[in-house]
Amino acid sequence: MRNALLVFAAVMAMAVPVSAAGQDGSDAPPAAQLITAYETIVAVEHDSRHLYHLQTKALVAHLGGWARPANEDGSEIDVFSGVSEQVIPLNLNRIKAQLRRGRTDKQTAPELAEIITLFEAAIATGLEISRLLEAGNFEQASEFYRTRSVPEYEKLWRRTFTLMRGIERRL
Repeated sequence: MRNALLVFAAVMAMAVPVSAAGQDGSDAPPAAQLITAYETIVAVEHDSRHLYHLQTKALVAHLGGWARPANEDGSEIDVFSGVSEQVIPLNLNRIKAQLRRGRTDKQTAPELAEIITLFEAAIATGLEISRLLEAGNFEQASEFYRTRSVPEYEKLWRRTFTLMRGIERRL
């Protein structure tokens, strides 16, 4: 159902002449603005789930005493640290730039800003866990994960789900 709605909205957005959309995107057709907002939410949710997965693997790998083979990207902690320090911030900057261009409708923009703020908090927590793991403070990293990371991600995913459903209804 979700895919059918997105395909329909994409077709409707393409039916509007390109000249109808302003340079900054604020005059873009409402369906196009909603699709942009939806794509932004999907990107945030994907990146956050990826980061959470790597965070979990890094902790479990330490507790279980297993690691990647030497010929791969390093330990689970190395992979988690690299992604959380380099890849995710680049993706977040791209998402924020898209929002600055004003390609979302006025109703959705504050909710997207909230999701970005929640994701930034989750990234900061992930970086702290990464630093704790690299320093060998595994018990402290595990506690930080349990008390901060899990609740932050759960709140972020509840907000993304709610906003996605709202956009789907509007399309």
